[in-house]
Amino acid sequence: MNWDQVLKNIGALSGFSVLIIVWLGQALWMRIEADKRGMWGWVWAFIGILTPPFGLFFFLFWRLRSPVRPEVSERDEVMEETSRTKRPFYEIMADKTAPPTPEPPNQAENIKAALEAEERRYGK
Repeated sequence: MNWDQVLKNIGALSGFSVLIIVWLGQALWMRIEADKRGMWGWVWAFIGILTPPFGLFFFLFWRLRSPVRPEVSERDEVMEETSRTKRPFYEIMADKTAPPTPEPPNQAENIKAALEAEERRYGK
C-alpha cells in the first residue's frame, strides 16, 4: 500500500468536501438573506448553486435594493433580547404586544381638583 497516494487522496477528498460545503452554505445563506428581504429565496439559492462566486457578488449588490422586512427586524431584536436577558420569547412578545399601562393619577392633583369642585358646588 502506497501511503503517499492515500494521504494525497485524503487531502484531495477533504478539500473537495470543504469546497462543496462552502458552495452549498453560500447558496443557503443567499436563500435566508433573500427571504429576510422579501425576495424569492429559492431563486437566489438556485442562482448561488449554478454560479457560485458570480451569483454571490450579484446577490450582494442586488440585496442593497431591498431592506429587511419590519417583522424580521422585530423578531431579530426579540431573539437578541432573549439571549441577553434569558427571558422566554413569549414573555418578551407579550410585553411588546400588551397595551401600554396608563400612568397612575397624581393624588395631589386629584385632591386639589376635588376641593375646587366642592368649593364651586357650595359657593365658597
